[in-house]
Amino acid sequence: MKRIILILSVVSLYFPNLFAQERFGISNSMYAGISSDWLNPSSIAASPYRMDFNIVALHSYLDNNYMYLGKTNFLKLAADAKKNANLDSLQSSSMTFMVDNTWNRNHGEDTKYKLEDMPNNSFQKNCYYSLLIQGPSLMINVKKWTFAVTSAFRTAVSATGFDKDGAKLLFEGLTYTPLQQKDMVVSNLRINSMAWNEIGATAAKVIIKDQDKLIKVGVTLKHLTGYAAAFYNCKEMDLYVPNDTDLYVKKLDLKYGYGVNEKKLTDSTGTYFNNALDSHGGGISMDFGITYERKKVVKTYQCANFCNKTLELQYLWKAGLSLIDIGYVHFNDYAQTFDISDKSDYWWNFNKLQVKNGLAGIDTTLSEHFVNSPIPIVLGNKFTMLTPWALSAQFTYNIGYNFFVNATWVQRLPHFGLPGIDRVNSLSVTPMYEIRRIGVAMPIVMYNYVWPRVGLAVRLNNFLVIGTDKLGAIIGNRISGEDIYFALKFNLLKKCPKESKSLIN
Repeated sequence: MKRIILILSVVSLYFPNLFAQERFGISNSMYAGISSDWLNPSSIAASPYRMDFNIVALHSYLDNNYMYLGKTNFLKLAADAKKNANLDSLQSSSMTFMVDNTWNRNHGEDTKYKLEDMPNNSFQKNCYYSLLIQGPSLMINVKKWTFAVTSAFRTAVSATGFDKDGAKLLFEGLTYTPLQQKDMVVSNLRINSMAWNEIGATAAKVIIKDQDKLIKVGVTLKHLTGYAAAFYNCKEMDLYVPNDTDLYVKKLDLKYGYGVNEKKLTDSTGTYFNNALDSHGGGISMDFGITYERKKVVKTYQCANFCNKTLELQYLWKAGLSLIDIGYVHFNDYAQTFDISDKSDYWWNFNKLQVKNGLAGIDTTLSEHFVNSPIPIVLGNKFTMLTPWALSAQFTYNIGYNFFVNATWVQRLPHFGLPGIDRVNSLSVTPMYEIRRIGVAMPIVMYNYVWPRVGLAVRLNNFLVIGTDKLGAIIGNRISGEDIYFALKFNLLKKCPKESKSLIN
């Protein structure tokens, strides 16, 4: 299993990529423009921009409740890397990372940077990684209609369903005596990974407007091109560790497959690389959203600085509901699927397991042990990978004096056991300060509804947006993930009628 996870990670991280995580620091801003399209496509209607052009945007996201790098942050890591600027010194102990398990400690291994586990919570362990690169994208207002065209290259990895004992075994290894001669059951373990490109078209419109309310709807349709995908979905795995070297798999129900062109381009070390340029599949996805704004402002200080009835921007509160990334990619080139149902094996010398030849090596190893065949039996040559389906609700309240507070809920929708990226569940509360050319937001995010993260985002002259929803990874004292995003944009604000200029700071 450790080898499978490693290979999946390498496959995913090899691509230059992006997955649209939520970007809470900017997505709900009045001035988000095209950057809010990902969370709720109706939000771009009645925008303060006549035109918003995204030059480039990037968002990198990683989070987990399995392990962390202790006593450091990314600023400290960058400082150490700067001190070790040449290749030789990068191999020195000052930049070496070690898994801080019992085996390494007992054998005298020690480094400055140690990966430590999180043993004190009984929740299932999970990990999410995403990277999004948004290319040239344009939003334009035409009376009551708003249109947008977007392009993005995305990658996502989700690993969910590790129980406490299974995660501990993966971290410690077979030599960890508290888990020896003990039955362990891992159920509904899902590891899914995909890299894809998407071209989207959005249409949003104000459908009801009066002095008290404004209702707008929006829909985005996207054409998807799949570059690579892999899934390992295990319904049940019953394990027993008899000693330091062997592993008894009492039962294994596993469905897995991949769509990757493994052209074996080797360097001097024999490392295998994947060709990321070939298209292996296609599909579609859609986003749909609706937003209701309560227009009647009770106090004059609740009128934001770009706020007048003609431009439809003032509100006391607004609420939105959206479906996100409802779609699929069908892989039929270089695709293979396998099924290992109700199998068992006493795996001698599991501690010496070595898998060669990439994904094909995994196929051969699993087939030899569970199907008793040196040649893997391919179940099919196509499969469908589901995108990270989610339901989201947003609520923003106008405090006054250009201060707002937003609450956003994102709940992944189930894939019913089918291959697909599982989105991370999250709940955020974000205080925001908004004026025409500058904005500041501080999202407080509950990762999987349990673990809090604090972020910071800044909008400068509507040209540059930069932020993080996980500030602790940059300035804190431990790293369990990272989250950083930025956008370079060019836009034109709507002009205010003369009679409303007094409302603008």
